[in-house]
Amino acid sequence: MEEAIRPREISIIRQQQGSYTDAYSEEVYLRCPDGEQVLLELDKIRALFATRSDYEDLSPPETPLLLTFRNKNTGKYIRFSTSG
Repeated sequence: MEEAIRPREISIIRQQQGSYTDAYSEEVYLRCPDGEQVLLELDKIRALFATRSDYEDLSPPETPLLLTFRNKNTGKYIRFSTSG
């Protein structure tokens, strides 16, 4: 008997790194059913940070599945990446 292969969820992972240390925290920010939903959610995250003047977008344009933001006041980094 053949089993149907269920699509795997793709997780968006949020990492926060301190400004003067190598210590960071990591958590699953969101789980998405497919790649299309991941791209939509990453676009929402980018749009949210674009409205905040205290963050600068350091995301590499050649890597759309990795978002990096730095708080201008504290120097702390927040990264969003995917896993799945």
